[in-house]
Amino acid sequence: MEMADINEDIAKDKQSTALQAFVESNRTGHDDEIRETTSLSKFANALSTEKEASTPLTVAGVDDGITEEIAKPSASQQVTPNSEQITLAQLASSSAKTNENAPARQPSLMDVAKTFNRTSESRASLVDVAKNTKSSSLLEVASKRQPSLIEAVKQRQEKDNASLVELAKANNVKQASTVAKVLGTIAVEEKEAVSKQVDLAMHEAVGQVNQAKDEKTEEILRKAVRDVHDAFEYKSSPGAVDRAVEILVDKSKRSSITRASVSVDRDVHRSRQSHGLRHPGPSMKPRKDQLSSFQLNHLTETQKRLLYATLVEQKARPSKKDNQAHMEYINRMATPLKPKKRVGKEQFAKDDDRRHCKFKPKLGRGSAESGRRSDVDDDDAKDNQDFIRRMEAAEKAKNEAIRRQRAERLYLAQIDKKECPKCGNPQSYAEVQQKRKQCPNCGVSYKSRLAWAEISQEFFERVEESEDQKQRNLEQIALEVTPVFRTRQKRVYNPRTNTFVTVKSKPLSWEEVEFDFMSRVRLDEKNRITVRTKFELCA
Repeated sequence: MEMADINEDIAKDKQSTALQAFVESNRTGHDDEIRETTSLSKFANALSTEKEASTPLTVAGVDDGITEEIAKPSASQQVTPNSEQITLAQLASSSAKTNENAPARQPSLMDVAKTFNRTSESRASLVDVAKNTKSSSLLEVASKRQPSLIEAVKQRQEKDNASLVELAKANNVKQASTVAKVLGTIAVEEKEAVSKQVDLAMHEAVGQVNQAKDEKTEEILRKAVRDVHDAFEYKSSPGAVDRAVEILVDKSKRSSITRASVSVDRDVHRSRQSHGLRHPGPSMKPRKDQLSSFQLNHLTETQKRLLYATLVEQKARPSKKDNQAHMEYINRMATPLKPKKRVGKEQFAKDDDRRHCKFKPKLGRGSAESGRRSDVDDDDAKDNQDFIRRMEAAEKAKNEAIRRQRAERLYLAQIDKKECPKCGNPQSYAEVQQKRKQCPNCGVSYKSRLAWAEISQEFFERVEESEDQKQRNLEQIALEVTPVFRTRQKRVYNPRTNTFVTVKSKPLSWEEVEFDFMSRVRLDEKNRITVRTKFELCA
């Protein structure tokens, strides 16, 4: 539809431009001819223009049947305000009235033309109207002929073909755009796949590079360790070891000698005395106390170094004086002391009470008077009664609070408390005590979470199902306990085929064979009794 509207607009524009070109080409020729015409021709043209103004002309369109009206002149260009036609007699009479100096004779045709020429100078002519208006003139409209039916059909077909071609072009453009979009999406997907492959390859390459770097660093570290080990490798030198041992021993001896001469602070001296008999310090033990000569000769250089280092770090032995002081302290602690004689109030007290019990109440005049006070006075008696009453009330309130707390804990521990069916708020212990049965938030009565009317049917169904299951279990146990009888095969005559057929007999139940079985058992028991009596009599 849009393409058809566009084609119609283009055709209209072409028609308007052709009409304007035709008017402009004919305008110059008409102007020359109109200048040469006489006043009579002007008069005739004026009459014809008045007729045309009274009857508007319509022209049929070429393509789509659109009618176009010839443009009327404007108010300033209209010839006469009346719509009636002006005759020659009327013009003559009007000119006679206006011209007072004119003779009384009847005006001729030339006079009428002259007067009309004067009056028509102030009015616009057809040429002026054609110049001022760009619409097509009567000659142009007459020169144009209406198209025939065949031409109209051909033009319509050409328009349809043009619109179809444009629609095909638009469809091709749309298809090209969709194909471009599809190709673009495919290119984006391929680009993403390629980028993923590149990322994976880069990740693998980085892993390989890191692995090679780790291997390289490991080789470098091993080489460095070997170099350090080679640089610090000690040669077998027993003389150097002996000299090192002697240096260590001399150093320890010098440090022990100089340590006693060094003056110490009083606090340091006290801290050393608090340690007791501990006297740390390096000392050296001879080799014969540790290893034999055979063992010492078979040690490696590293083992000897470790041995000498441990020998130097040994502690010094306590001296004889220190041992004597230590024994004196032990004997003094072991000797029991004679207990001191206690007098006064402390003679029956314990040692712990004597140390820690320092409070001694002061007994003055007020306490003695309070002890000797009598209850004769009425005010004192009332005060005592009030005090007792207050104490009883306080005790009663305390017991009631304890009882209430215990009962509330028991109530909260219950599972079947009532609750609000709307908000789910459980009924509190205070509401139960005050017999309030509605929720304060919703105004709905409290209900049990599991009402008997809701679960009674389900409960009885479960009971019946359990009874049926129990009965089935008993029957199953009875079947397991009851002996199973074997099926027997017997030959039966078949009258239809006049032959004997082997048929399996139905296994019997215990109810069917119980009487026969028990009777046989009793008969067998009686036979045994009779046989036993016969043997006894014969013996």
